[in-house]
Amino acid sequence: MDNKSVKNNIYKARIEKGLSQADVAEKLKISQTSYHKIEKGSTSLISERVSHIAEILGVSDEKLVLGYDVPSEAESQKKLEEAVSAYNIIIKEKEKRISELKEIIEDKKSIIAFLEEKKVSEN
Repeated sequence: MDNKSVKNNIYKARIEKGLSQADVAEKLKISQTSYHKIEKGSTSLISERVSHIAEILGVSDEKLVLGYDVPSEAESQKKLEEAVSAYNIIIKEKEKRISELKEIIEDKKSIIAFLEEKKVSEN
């Protein structure tokens, strides 16, 4: 994560929200000029030293900036696979229960048909 990507993300988010630089500056309680400098990259939001400090502390840049580690692609893929597996188990259980309920319905229909025939034959 670098200042350039952060400033681009800030700019995009501001535009998506339909806010002017003056709107954001007012909410931040800073001048529009100060906010303009943030968006243009003249004011550094993230120190170039973050990576070096993170290295010294033995943590990721994300941990220092965000407060938590961003999972790796492999970790994310593993969690996704676990979720899909759990989902598939639930689906199979539901399909089994649906099948059981269909059998119960068919049994009930057979009983109803039998009783209707018996009633007709008795009359």
